[in-house]
Amino acid sequence: MTVYLGRDRQCTAQHQTATHATVSELTKKIQGRGHKLYMDNYFSSPDLFDDLAMKHIYCCGTVRPNRKGMPQDLGPKRMTRGDLQVRTGGDLTAVLWRDKCEIQILTNIHDPPAEGNFCDNNGKAIKPQIVADYNRHMGYVDKGDRMANSYSINRRIWK
Repeated sequence: MTVYLGRDRQCTAQHQTATHATVSELTKKIQGRGHKLYMDNYFSSPDLFDDLAMKHIYCCGTVRPNRKGMPQDLGPKRMTRGDLQVRTGGDLTAVLWRDKCEIQILTNIHDPPAEGNFCDNNGKAIKPQIVADYNRHMGYVDKGDRMANSYSINRRIWK
């Protein structure tokens, strides 16, 4: 765990964002072991994923479309439910998938999926494997958050 104490001058000198420096610091002990990290869009960036891949740490996470280094041609057209767009650059794959809303995922763990529209006979979007893996792994974090919130709520009730 790292406590945020304000802007870190050392990471500014290294031209890293605060989130990039935080993730790099927290992953020092697992470098070279081939671990896989799943993260949300607050942390994900092409620069961070490339940096961690050089240390044999592989990543998958949702990503903000305006993040530096993301492909600019991903998603300019109107998408319908089930549409899947893919862009690759080096070992990174950027995926834009539309179900109820558009979701962008960046990964260097998965192989690039095929582009197109993938819906079943009822018009329901078929979830790509990358999205299913992300949901499965990030579900543990969400479950932990829910349990922590439930505990604190129950604790307040019984005081």
